[in-house]
Amino acid sequence: MKAMKKFMVPLLAAASLTGGLATAGVQKAPPNTNQMVKLCTLDTGEVADALCRGFVLGVIQTTSLYVTTTSMAAPFCVPQGADPAKLLSVYREYLGKNHELKHFPAASLAVSAFTEAFPCNPGGAN
Repeated sequence: MKAMKKFMVPLLAAASLTGGLATAGVQKAPPNTNQMVKLCTLDTGEVADALCRGFVLGVIQTTSLYVTTTSMAAPFCVPQGADPAKLLSVYREYLGKNHELKHFPAASLAVSAFTEAFPCNPGGAN
């Protein structure tokens, strides 16, 4: 139950970024990179921080779930017990110094940020 809660909180926060889940059979598009840059680097306050943190944690946990349920190699290895504020900082810094990549999906840039910041050792774990 605790593991499910840990997965669902960021997932629900990420869903709130897109206006919620499917409404009347119409799926809303995921947040684009410009929206995430604005939310994670320009907007201030608790709501912007919470939404950006939820998005970041959602990307990390979704990637982890995908890695554990497929034969895909982990693209990054976040250290056990990593502080969510540090993870948010890594994403914000990456967005800030890679403006030329804004045409890529926001989640792809998050994966790139964590791959750069937390590369896996050859053994597959950090």
